Amino acid sequence: MTRSAITPAVLEWTEQGHPYSTQFADIYFSNADGLQESQYVFLQQNQLPQRILTHAEQRPFTIAELGFGSGLNFLLTWQACLANNALTPQRPLHYLAIEKHPLKVDDLAKILATWPSLQDLSAILLAHYPSLVQGCHVLSFNHGLVQLQLWFGDVAQILPVWSDAPTGFIDSWFLDGFAPARNPEMWAPTLYQHMARLSRPHAQFSTFTASGQVRRGLTTAGFVVEKVAGFGSKREMLRGHWPDESTRTSSHAPWFNSLAPAVKESHALIIGGGLAGCHCAYSLSQRGWQCTVIEQQTQLAGGSSGNRQGAFYPLLTRHWRDLSTQFYLPAFLTALRCLQQLVAQGASFAHEFCGVLQLGVTPNSHTRLSQIAEQLSLPEDLMQWVSAAQAEALSGLNLQCAGLWFPNGGWVSPPQLCQALLSAAQQHTTQTVLFGQTVQQLSRHSGIWQALDQYGQVIASAPVVILANAYEASYLQPALPLATVRGQVSYPTATDESALLKTVLCHEGYVTPAWEDMHCVGATYDPEETSLQVRVSDNISNANSLARSLSALAAVLPLPEETPAQCGLRCVTPDHLPIVGMVPDYTEFLQQYGDLAHGRAAAQYTAPTASGLYVSAGHGSRGLISAPLAAEIITAQLTGGMQPLAVPLLQALAPQRFWVRQLKRAQVG
Repeated sequence: MTRSAITPAVLEWTEQGHPYSTQFADIYFSNADGLQESQYVFLQQNQLPQRILTHAEQRPFTIAELGFGSGLNFLLTWQACLANNALTPQRPLHYLAIEKHPLKVDDLAKILATWPSLQDLSAILLAHYPSLVQGCHVLSFNHGLVQLQLWFGDVAQILPVWSDAPTGFIDSWFLDGFAPARNPEMWAPTLYQHMARLSRPHAQFSTFTASGQVRRGLTTAGFVVEKVAGFGSKREMLRGHWPDESTRTSSHAPWFNSLAPAVKESHALIIGGGLAGCHCAYSLSQRGWQCTVIEQQTQLAGGSSGNRQGAFYPLLTRHWRDLSTQFYLPAFLTALRCLQQLVAQGASFAHEFCGVLQLGVTPNSHTRLSQIAEQLSLPEDLMQWVSAAQAEALSGLNLQCAGLWFPNGGWVSPPQLCQALLSAAQQHTTQTVLFGQTVQQLSRHSGIWQALDQYGQVIASAPVVILANAYEASYLQPALPLATVRGQVSYPTATDESALLKTVLCHEGYVTPAWEDMHCVGATYDPEETSLQVRVSDNISNANSLARSLSALAAVLPLPEETPAQCGLRCVTPDHLPIVGMVPDYTEFLQQYGDLAHGRAAAQYTAPTASGLYVSAGHGSRGLISAPLAAEIITAQLTGGMQPLAVPLLQALAPQRFWVRQLKRAQVG
């Protein structure tokens, strides 16, 4: 999906106080009764929520809307599901919506005020409404029973990068874009082809239009289409369904497909009790899964997730095409929403949404950061370029350099966050934590994975295993190319002057505001060392880095050689992106795709067999940001939900990406 700036909807208001789109010269809803129109056209014609109530499969019931607009259709669907007790953790509602010109939050609030009966749900939507940034924004409501995926961008760019499955994903389509004559780009022939690719058997659709162009497009794609009476004075509209006997073909490389395993018990073994593992447990618990977490230390976050304070802000480059920017921006937004959700639920963990300043402390870094601000051009509630004077006002210190300001960033205590995640997960389903256990081997028998200790004794078993134990995942799956980088952070005592620091500062290292009279200053970066011994030389290195970059702060924040410190091993990958998702059987994968270098058509291959083995590793020093989105990806794979990222990004994170590259280069026998 290529980068294009999001242009918000431009509205005019009719005499009746209803919104009118100047971009498409069309109304958002009927002047007579927009609420009744939506109920008739979309809920009634799709037989909702009755179909959700009788939805027997343990997977999300998924609705896709083309044209989110005011969110009216989503709110009505949500309201109807709650009123009829239609949702369970095993059968949540997933609502996907694409909007090229999303409403600004003030305009949205003005429109939603039109419908008092939706006031409570409207307030929740407004409180979580995302920044107007291209891509997918995942909003979770009612403890995970309702998930809204808001995709901001062009339908023609977004539908092709939605993940698919042999049996499809979508149960209902709301075709609610502006009229075909006003918005012809949305109603292109490719629209119906992608609808066919993504529809489940018996998926239904409805649309206010009765256009012959739309009817012919849907019929040609394979849908059964009928005309029915329209709402109010409108004579006709279209509705229909996807026939059960129709076949569909994937447009994506089959070797990256991750089929959901057929499991009789929603139970997962999670190896590793750090950020990656605890986020997986939290995400799965909201879908009704029980988890057994195996941690070799005697406490959560005993490894590289154990720093007192960790900064969270997006890792950005100056080019939108860079995969790191495409991944870490939605990852940051996902992490932020997760933290806010935990706080709203009353979870207790040390944190501050104090903002993060990424400072241009050298001419080169100043130029690079200013180019990021200029070329990405993100909304100000996400990122701003600030002068040295503005940075001083924000931080409380005389920094003498400009940089990027992330107002929603801050710091979190990772160990306390891990505990909060498992405590929140425990409120949904049973979560078992086994401390002091080291998994030496995995075995699988009759679809059940067993985690074995050094004596070959079974520690625990389940149909699904998730490797979330950083670099040690490669001990259990040697085909995963994981490496380590040693890092040490220092914890100097705050002074009266340093305690004035109000924000996280990032330079070539980072400094957090004081918490419990200590700052976190770090961190060293040594890929040649694996020792976990705290070193005086690394404290000196952190002190020197601070002095080079922020001399004024270094002058008031002494960092003696014997400063308390902590050392950890970051887990990294060759391409600096985490490894996330289903891990196919390596030997079987090489046999199945061994001739990729010969250039056979993708359609001649089938998807890898569902293994029941998953991984969330290689997060480096960015686990606070990347682990929540990684958990959502794995949960979607396990539960048959739509993925929260475009297919090219999912492929860039998939464990088998390294194997595919080698096979295409004929580097694997």
